Amino acid sequence: MSVPLIFKKIQFRNVGSFGNQMTEIDLTYSGSTHIHGENVDQNSNNGAGKTTIINTLCYGIYNKPFDNISLQRLINRTNDTKNTLMEVRIFFEKGDDEYEIYRCRGETFNIQVMKNGDDITLDSVGENDKLVEEIIGMSYDLFTKIIIFSGASIPFFLMAVAQQRQQIEELFNITLLSEKAVKLKEIIKATEGSIAIQAALIKEHENQATLHQKQVSDAENRVARWYADTNAQIEALYQQLEKFDSADMDDEKELHALVDQLEKDLAPKVGQLRVLDKDRKTIGSDVKKLSDEVHHLVDEKCPYCLQQYAAAGDRLIDKQKHLENRQQKLAEVEELFSLLEEDIRETNNQISTAKSIMVYSSLAEAIRAESTAQGAMEKIAQLEAATNPHIEALDALKSQVVTGASHDELDNLKRELEHQQFLLKLLTDKNSFIRKNIINRTIPFLNSRLIHYTKELGLPHVVKFDPDMSCTVSEYGRELDYGNLSGGEKKRVNLALSLAFRDVLHHLHARVNCLFIDEIDASLDAPGVEASFKLLKQKSRDEHLGLWIISHRPEAVGRFDRNLIVRKENGFSRIIDEHEETV
Repeated sequence: MSVPLIFKKIQFRNVGSFGNQMTEIDLTYSGSTHIHGENVDQNSNNGAGKTTIINTLCYGIYNKPFDNISLQRLINRTNDTKNTLMEVRIFFEKGDDEYEIYRCRGETFNIQVMKNGDDITLDSVGENDKLVEEIIGMSYDLFTKIIIFSGASIPFFLMAVAQQRQQIEELFNITLLSEKAVKLKEIIKATEGSIAIQAALIKEHENQATLHQKQVSDAENRVARWYADTNAQIEALYQQLEKFDSADMDDEKELHALVDQLEKDLAPKVGQLRVLDKDRKTIGSDVKKLSDEVHHLVDEKCPYCLQQYAAAGDRLIDKQKHLENRQQKLAEVEELFSLLEEDIRETNNQISTAKSIMVYSSLAEAIRAESTAQGAMEKIAQLEAATNPHIEALDALKSQVVTGASHDELDNLKRELEHQQFLLKLLTDKNSFIRKNIINRTIPFLNSRLIHYTKELGLPHVVKFDPDMSCTVSEYGRELDYGNLSGGEKKRVNLALSLAFRDVLHHLHARVNCLFIDEIDASLDAPGVEASFKLLKQKSRDEHLGLWIISHRPEAVGRFDRNLIVRKENGFSRIIDEHEETV
């Protein structure tokens, strides 16, 4: 921000507890204004709607209330729960340009940004929010620390270190480096894109070379495979001819006829042998059973129950005779079985001998071999005279010229990217000498203002920023944590920080005509309140600053240049001046 920012007025309706009647506040008054509340409905100073003024200002500029409240809850729907329209207009000037921001929410939603009477509204809400922030020249976080100061805000010391650093860098105008860094990042992105394209081209060349080599290799394999397959076929055909030449076809036919006859004769013999084997087993079983019975009858016992048997003698004679008959039959069967088994064995030997000297496994195969021998000789002649069909394709591939990929352009781009990344580091690295130079020139001014304000607020503490932008608090040479301070001391330290930050803003950039203070005097004792009010009034006079201080402390009454009352009655708030005139 290089030119003054002058807030002129704010208009709003249906915001918070304010009703449908349009409320307007003139922000050009260059003096101190005390804003206090009267909640007639509750007979209290609280809940009247004082902070709604700050919420309205923040919403109008940043589309975000100051308090932790949703935008929908910011709308006053008391008049009509469905169709209430919350409207906010903010008028300000920046240098020679006049701006008007209009936002509405409720029954419809809209934003409009005007510059010197021309509509410069962009397409989306996000784009317009960014546009307004660029016009104002500071982020919401910085705005709510140095243009609006509230005792309820998160103190600087309780913010995360990264947030503290970000706020200081924005205040110190290091954002100029960030803007250059953004542009450089775009250049880096373009260079990276060129590198990616060049790498892709090189990769494509390499892929083409690899593909060509593979195609040549595959063609060579096809040539070799054709020769191998052809030679294998010729070899197989010669083996067939060699086998055919080694066989006497007349002897081969006689052998196959002999084997066929022997196998036909063998089949019934094998069947007969199975019958004899079955008979042999059956008769053998009978002989064993009769032998057991004779053994028991000799002892004059029943062969089944083993009791004394009176007629054992007669039974013994019959059983012995039967046993002898079965034994004779078994001997006859055994002899036939042995003879037939020997006959079968001899026949099998004859078959095996005949097969061992046969060339072909079957007569049909022998006949086929005889009929195809001539065809094999003709096929061999064809194969030996054939030309490899893959040689021509191989020669064509080998004649192709594949250019190699050059890495010179890629290497140049990589060196350029390395240089750009070095420059980016200079712009963004917290240890960069460029950033350190800006910080080292501004830190002393910031610390001098902190010394001034802590002294004016009656604090014995020294609040100081170091070159690394970390902030320390000490008392009589003893370094303290923020938590060591009392509630009142914390409030005064926070106020000193806010005012010092504002001085840096004016020192490096340009002035802002308004300062809003909300409940800074809470938890302060009487001397703290007195010191704070005195300092703020003095700053307002010295800088022709429009100071708007919200307080319900009795010490504030009559202490400032003028007095505004936010009165809430019958559920609605309105602003009246000290003479009961509606503003």
